[in-house]
Amino acid sequence: MQSSTLNKITIGTLGLLLTGSIGYGVHQSDQVNSWQKEAAGWQAVAAKTNNVSLKVNAQNKQLVRKYNKLASGAATSAAPITVSAAAVAQPTPVAQAAPAAAPASKAS
Repeated sequence: MQSSTLNKITIGTLGLLLTGSIGYGVHQSDQVNSWQKEAAGWQAVAAKTNNVSLKVNAQNKQLVRKYNKLASGAATSAAPITVSAAAVAQPTPVAQAAPAAAPASKAS
């Protein structure tokens, strides 16, 4: 009689372990799928960011080329600028009243 009870307990325990392991495997599979979906989403964001970064870098390089072209053209073709003393605005003098004499201090 003991052996049939022991067999039932063993079979029940094995059944629980098997059910638990199957449940754990399904859970892990679901987790893997959710991680893969999340990773795919982040990869899409990274790809968009990379494309925008490449476009901005190309625009910046183009802007630098234009600036350098303008700056080098202005430096070579422009006549030097001369400023005469007459052209510079001189400060206008402001009439000020003479300072009053300082009050004498009384020593005590």
